[in-house]
Amino acid sequence: MPVEECEYSYRTSIFQKKPDWIIIAVKFNLKPGNMEEIRSLMNSRRERRMATQPLNKPSAGSVFHNTDDMPAWRLIEGIGYRGHQIGGAKVSDKHVNFIINEDHAKAEDFNQLVTEIQSKVKDKYGIDLHMEVEKFNWH
Repeated sequence: MPVEECEYSYRTSIFQKKPDWIIIAVKFNLKPGNMEEIRSLMNSRRERRMATQPLNKPSAGSVFHNTDDMPAWRLIEGIGYRGHQIGGAKVSDKHVNFIINEDHAKAEDFNQLVTEIQSKVKDKYGIDLHMEVEKFNWH
């Protein structure tokens, strides 16, 4: 499938619209580059992630999509949920759009925290927060 048909854009592609499709192989066409420039870029991005994301605890990464009105982290911060915890699932103190596994979190802890955040953001700002994390086989 040519890259032009993949409909790539910010955090989306045709593959999200076609859940029955399975990717079985990928071919990359890489270009040679300056090894020192590439290493420097990789190091600076790693340092930025280390400084801004809670990489010392398990998480599913960024939980909510940013909205057109405001970044998700600002909405979560606005409802006062930095450090808020349900069971073992906790809104990260370092980056509030990350829910970390603080202490043997169960899927239901995570789900309950997500639902609570969505409800509080809706009540305060009238904005629907949508998950970036995809849930499969949740009943």
